[in-house]
Amino acid sequence: MIMNKIFKNALVAFVAIMGLTMTSCVNKYEYSGATDEGSKVFFGNDLASTVDVSFDDNKFQVAVSRTNTAGELTVPVNITMSEGSIFTPSANSVTFADGEATTYLTFTYDPANIEYGKYDDIKVQIDDASLASTYGLSTYAFKAGKTEWKLMEKNNGKGTYRDDLMTTFGAETQIINVKIYESVVTAGKYMVEAPYDPEGDFGKNKMWSSVDEAKEGYKPSGNVSVNLVIDASDPKYVWFPEFDSGYSYGDKGQISFLSYVQYYMDNGYDLDFLKPRIPQYFGKMEDGVITMPAGSVLYAFGGEPRNVSNGNGLFAIALPGSVIGDFSLTADYTGVFTDKQGQVFAVAEVKLGDDATNTKAVVMSADVDAGAVADAIAAGELEGIEVVDGTNNVPIPEDLSGKLQIIFVVMNGKSVKTVVSVPFEYYGGEKNPWKSLGQGYFVDDMILPLFGYAPDTYPVDIEESTDTPGLYRLVKMYSAVAADFGVESGTGDVLIHAENPNAVYIPLQPLELTLGKNGPFSLSTDAGELVEKYGFDAVFAQLPNIFGKLADGVITFPVLEGKNSADEPVNYQTWIYLGDKAYFGGRNGAFQIILPGVQAQSMKRAADFSRRLNGGKMKNAVMPSKISLKNKFFGLSIVK
Repeated sequence: MIMNKIFKNALVAFVAIMGLTMTSCVNKYEYSGATDEGSKVFFGNDLASTVDVSFDDNKFQVAVSRTNTAGELTVPVNITMSEGSIFTPSANSVTFADGEATTYLTFTYDPANIEYGKYDDIKVQIDDASLASTYGLSTYAFKAGKTEWKLMEKNNGKGTYRDDLMTTFGAETQIINVKIYESVVTAGKYMVEAPYDPEGDFGKNKMWSSVDEAKEGYKPSGNVSVNLVIDASDPKYVWFPEFDSGYSYGDKGQISFLSYVQYYMDNGYDLDFLKPRIPQYFGKMEDGVITMPAGSVLYAFGGEPRNVSNGNGLFAIALPGSVIGDFSLTADYTGVFTDKQGQVFAVAEVKLGDDATNTKAVVMSADVDAGAVADAIAAGELEGIEVVDGTNNVPIPEDLSGKLQIIFVVMNGKSVKTVVSVPFEYYGGEKNPWKSLGQGYFVDDMILPLFGYAPDTYPVDIEESTDTPGLYRLVKMYSAVAADFGVESGTGDVLIHAENPNAVYIPLQPLELTLGKNGPFSLSTDAGELVEKYGFDAVFAQLPNIFGKLADGVITFPVLEGKNSADEPVNYQTWIYLGDKAYFGGRNGAFQIILPGVQAQSMKRAADFSRRLNGGKMKNAVMPSKISLKNKFFGLSIVK
């Protein structure tokens, strides 16, 4: 996904102002604060907003003070509490003895009724307004109960937190010290105390190195920072609910973050239902370190989910006594090398993280599951070559050709830390059947409108067949769309038949695109389906108007008219399938493909995805019912 950051990273200029002298200023008018007359009563401004009770006691007290200590004084108080509260006030008044400045209102409770994590709201108010003092509060509102959290014992609760959430908005990636608590109710549930506290390590370390204030008026501002609660009770399936960061953007509202898993749960899915279906959105905890995969976290403005965060997959929490390791790996395929013995190797340039000292690689077919290969290597069931920082030659098995992948596996002992798949193509001594034309564009009027969005333009690598001129391949056509939806899919290559530029068609083929529970998706045109069934010559002779055209480097498709299940007319260009269900695609008539060249260069402006952030696009998990189903009937009398 192409996403412009709101803030540009740049060095902050340090300006030293020399020769400036300060002089004191005397006020022309002196002011003395108001004073209380008589016995005025108040609650101190320093009283806690939360009272944590103990199982070893059966009461707590609230201090009440007065300004004039002469004589005995009884003051009525009005007390309101949560319904069914376990606390009982000792009286509805407080009494000061002669000379006493502070007395106490006592609340009693039965320790057996304490529930972890449950707090009661209590409000105490001076009943007689004439007795209220200007020195403090006349009303004291607080919560009383027992927290489920206790500071972790090891290292005095000191852990570390590596941020990759605020990096979405231009912050520098950094590792900061945090306090970590554990739940006494649910083992494996943790609370990180205000990780983005503006007054803590994060704020002091300068969240942003600079601010581009001219960029649509965005500027970070401090707010109340909230604790992050993360559920690692099942260490293979870690997730966290929404929490506020303590920062906001202009008029967009508070920035908050939530696990993609929480988003699905908010849409009615059960946690156990999600575990086997979207494992890629869960984090994991190993050796006391919690990590979340890239794209598994969403950010929100003012509670409205917008797009994915943790884009680098670096988010990590190290519990006290554990250390966040750098097991990162990046790799670029650079070609094929054949040695003197005739052994063929895939060549890749690799950059390893500081702790990625146990890394291996193998070459496999592109359709092999990289995760399963990684598990087999870690278990010792599959051999791989040792990987070093820099140039690596990975052997290609003799029987492999076509679409392949180099699978890199970073391990810590027998634990898999990082898996990276680098695709490439190799055809042995034979000529590559495809030649790259470069980057083109296509306007998606199929997937986005199904979810209520307008058509949009996406870049795509386009290849042409070396054996059949005019046969084009759009490589991983919907991967950019999938990235905008926060998923790793859309990896299907789509063939476009434009051998005859006046008769372009798309056969039915999978997009390898899965969006929540909606996939898998497939794409076709009427002409493509009919050609596969009856042959090109018969279809083009009878129905030339249903074919697309290629002119001046742009492939367009005609707008046809069909009918939905309610027998209403609907315009369309293509079909989008979800299993056995078919939906009208290209309903706006916007679908087109721009081949690499002058026309493609002109599409770059249309492919500016920064507007996604400001447009607030979010990925609906359920397709709207207003989309019309296709009645699969052509009404044609084609003779073979």
